[in-house]
Amino acid sequence: MTYRDRGLALLVVLLLAGNILAVKIGVSGIAPLWAATLRFVIVAALVVPFTRITRAQLPKIGLFSVSFGTVHFGCMFAGMAKAEAGTVALLVQLGTPIAAVLGVAVLKEPFRIKQAIGMAVSFAGVVMLANGPSFPSTGTTVLLLASACGWATSALISKSGPTVNPLVLVGWSSLFCIPQMLLLGMWLEPITTTKIAHISGGAIISIVYSALFASMLGYTIWYFLLKKYPSSVVLPYSLLHPVLAVFLGIVFMGDSANPMKLCGGLFVITGVAIGAIGTLTRLTRRVQRQV
Repeated sequence: MTYRDRGLALLVVLLLAGNILAVKIGVSGIAPLWAATLRFVIVAALVVPFTRITRAQLPKIGLFSVSFGTVHFGCMFAGMAKAEAGTVALLVQLGTPIAAVLGVAVLKEPFRIKQAIGMAVSFAGVVMLANGPSFPSTGTTVLLLASACGWATSALISKSGPTVNPLVLVGWSSLFCIPQMLLLGMWLEPITTTKIAHISGGAIISIVYSALFASMLGYTIWYFLLKKYPSSVVLPYSLLHPVLAVFLGIVFMGDSANPMKLCGGLFVITGVAIGAIGTLTRLTRRVQRQV
């Protein structure tokens, strides 16, 4: 991975960590499934009118809309309403090792020993971090684990089938998500005129941030990187996401800081560094040969 692309990966981590806080604020003022629907409406409105897709791309986009939109985001928004922001980031992050395993098993991608060790250390850090915050109820935990599985599956879908521009994939899948989320919202979260009247401006702004910076910018870059590099190279960077989300939760939302969080964060960062050692070593040897 080039230094530029590593910088892009870290930018995505920052955007998605901020997205966790934005979603938490959003679902405090809007029913979760309706908040997710609003997010998809914004993204689709900004992308679909200016792009086109082919008939061959439809099945891929449709599957992506279910795994990434309805399952990942729908379950995450619903779980976020009943859990701490940092806890959500940690549980959803379990999609990272799931996606890496799927990439090796299904796509036959290479998986080097150093990357395996790095992911193992990072995963241990995630486990340590997960023991810090108060965990939600069993039902909420199941929702967040389902969100993790949806994220992992969408990573696999993005690398399979006909090529689709990442922005087009995110935009058109958002369009396909709207009727899915509307049906779920009308079934599970009936909305009334009174509820609409009490929607706060902060909640709206948070959902707009989630749509513009997490979906359109963050995930477009992320799936560009997944298309360019093996999953086992890109996905370890996402393990920084819960560390930053926990930190932002402490600073901006009053979450408690404890040694378990700090130790877990150190493990995650160490694991990401170990996973990058192979790439750094190869770059160093190439420079030495040129000199």
